[in-house]
Amino acid sequence: MTLLRAVTIGLALVLSTGALAQEGGVISELERVEALSPAEQVQFAAEASEEMRHAVKEISKVLDSVRRDGTPDQLSCLNQRLTAVRALLQVTEASEISMKEAMQSGETERAEREFRKIAVARSKIEELRAEADHCVSEAGSKSGSLQVTVKQDLDKPDDETQALAEDVDYGFDPPEASPFL
Repeated sequence: MTLLRAVTIGLALVLSTGALAQEGGVISELERVEALSPAEQVQFAAEASEEMRHAVKEISKVLDSVRRDGTPDQLSCLNQRLTAVRALLQVTEASEISMKEAMQSGETERAEREFRKIAVARSKIEELRAEADHCVSEAGSKSGSLQVTVKQDLDKPDDETQALAEDVDYGFDPPEASPFL
């Protein structure tokens, strides 16, 4: 009976982790790259840094064209994304150096932690690139265009509201809004 229970629990765990990996892009990316050898991790880190440098250049070019022809909303949106990409690039570069040092000194836990930072930053860069593209797309450039249609019944008077009497006594005073008054 206990063997059947252990097999059932094990199967449930395996199936649930598979579902989580399919749902979360970052989780599945981490699971995929955790199985890499140390040499492959170093190569992954170098590729991630290069990809992030390319993303900075790419977003900077788009930002320059938006400065000439875009809206202030697009400019602000792109500036925010570029700032985030630059910050992630700095984290990745520092983590890459730290990971290599940890690998050379035999600190596998520290090397894995630094590698995870790089993997998460790389997946976040993909999101930021998509957000930057959205900043300059049709949907991103429209800032609250809203159409309101007002219909007025001409048979009714214009103002059906009544003014409040200013000298109404409600029987109590409101509490103080600030202790400094």
